[in-house]
Amino acid sequence: MACANLLTHPWLSRGAIVLALLLALPGCAVFRGDDGGAGTGEPASAASPEQADTGDGAPAEPAFDIRVEAEDEELRALVERHNELRRYRALGDLDDTEFARLMALAERDVRNLLGTEGYFTPEVRLRREPGTDGKPVVVIAIERGPATTIERVDIEFEGDIAA
Repeated sequence: MACANLLTHPWLSRGAIVLALLLALPGCAVFRGDDGGAGTGEPASAASPEQADTGDGAPAEPAFDIRVEAEDEELRALVERHNELRRYRALGDLDDTEFARLMALAERDVRNLLGTEGYFTPEVRLRREPGTDGKPVVVIAIERGPATTIERVDIEFEGDIAA
């Protein structure tokens, strides 16, 4: 009964409404129409992982470029779009040691990405080249190798389901 009496006070019910609105307000930022996702429901930071906000509303200039070399256009597009190295393009303060570490991780990432398409023995080489505009270029060279095929699948059941 005490809880029912508290809700009848006008200042408490207004306070509850204000509190509910304040708690819901941060969620509205996810659905802003001015993000790069244009109403997709993605946060503004997820619209383009290689672009960071400089604080004045303009995206930061990428610290390095990425070029994917592959004969298969679909695999090239897949790696261009989903490689983890893209997330670090906006970091301008990468030293050579950190950059080398990221490239080693990117090679493993590309191998795993190609594995999702059935290419489990690709030849992946990453190299760093000087760019024409002073920014380094990370080149991801891919030779996909043979696609894995499944010739036969045997499924056996045990227990009550086998009967």
